[in-house]
Amino acid sequence: MLFQASYEGSVPTDPEEPTAATVAGLLDAGLLARADDGAAVLADDVRYGLRLTDAEGVST
Repeated sequence: MLFQASYEGSVPTDPEEPTAATVAGLLDAGLLARADDGAAVLADDVRYGLRLTDAEGVST
C-alpha cells in the first residue's frame, strides 16, 4: 500500500475496498494521512524517508 500511495499519489479509503483494513491500519500508524479529498496519501515523514533512501542509493 505504501508503494502504491507513493507511485500513484494516493490510495482509496473506501471501506468496501479489499484493502480497507490495511489502509486503516496504516492511517492509524501514521504512515498514511487522509487528504482533503478523502484519499490516503503518504505521511510527510514517510515521503521524506523514501527520498532519503533513494538519494543514498544513488552512486556518483
